[in-house]
Amino acid sequence: MRERTTWTVTLLAAVSTVGCSSTSHPPSNETTTQSTEAGAGPRSRAAEGGASTDGSAGDAESTEANDGSRLDGGGFDAVLDASSDADSGGPIGTDGGLSQGPPLCDPTHVWSPAAIIASVPQAGFGRFGGISADETAIAWTASTGVIYVADRPRRSQPFSSMPSVIDTTSTPVANDRVALGSNGVQLFAVSADRKGFVAFYRPNVGATWAPSAALQFANLAAMASTDGGGQFFEPVLGADGNSFFYLLAPPGGPPVLFESDWDAAARAWTTGVPPTNPELASTGATARRRATGGSADGLTLFFFDERTGVERAAWRDARSSPFVMFVDVPGMTEAAPNYRCDTLYFQERATDSSATAVAAIAQ
Repeated sequence: MRERTTWTVTLLAAVSTVGCSSTSHPPSNETTTQSTEAGAGPRSRAAEGGASTDGSAGDAESTEANDGSRLDGGGFDAVLDASSDADSGGPIGTDGGLSQGPPLCDPTHVWSPAAIIASVPQAGFGRFGGISADETAIAWTASTGVIYVADRPRRSQPFSSMPSVIDTTSTPVANDRVALGSNGVQLFAVSADRKGFVAFYRPNVGATWAPSAALQFANLAAMASTDGGGQFFEPVLGADGNSFFYLLAPPGGPPVLFESDWDAAARAWTTGVPPTNPELASTGATARRRATGGSADGLTLFFFDERTGVERAAWRDARSSPFVMFVDVPGMTEAAPNYRCDTLYFQERATDSSATAVAAIAQ
């Protein structure tokens, strides 16, 4: 809690005023100061030109009448730089946290569904897998487990009608959700035996996806091994590029949510640490609390409570602190924020009989 205790107390009071009800949920904070340290990567760009915060949706399907500069200015419309870290499978251009101040995701914000993302095909859509920090890449899996990634030049334009299909022939994966990196050029999937994870990487947009360094998951594989043969589920990469969330289910026990940090020196993910909060504890294989998205400042976690069927969000004072505040985010599942947390990407039930879900946005 440390230096950020002040904002927690203030927001707790604000949430208390609205009763932490299903109408109080998180996004943008225009006064948050972005880091300008060397290597800040996506964070230093996001301050220049994030998505619109005037209530307009950040997708072409619902923003054709908007001024595109509100969505695409400042150069952040391009794919984030592919540094040497990306080639090894690690996060790109992250500095470990934003400057001190209020969280990017506002716990008192009321999210309103804005639009279905019409350029993401509904037919066969299975699970939403994440959005890049600049909103130009989106990932999902088909009901058959096929992994798709679609791109667009700017966040105000439709996604490509020819999404990439990731070839998993040489590295079989489980039929699960995938985790798209904040840079849009890396993606994690659960290995077919669920004993670890598989990373895929592309050097730039339009390039072919290929398997990436597996050593980055060595500490996680050891976790499953020492856990008597545990199995992994539900990978999620936070928008800060430093947080990796997943479930590890021990034999005969309920799945446990873990968070691993990126160790830049070791070029690997650290051994996972479970949150201490009972609100994030699963009570069974069909009553899991699983992460769905993380904010760019690392302070907010979106997660789905399978027991109640409600999406929720949790806040903490620092990445090293426990979560101290929980708010319902009803009406959506698999919610993940954009960089500035003024738009949520999520999935909702489809009306098309050929699909179980569709990709959508809320603001």
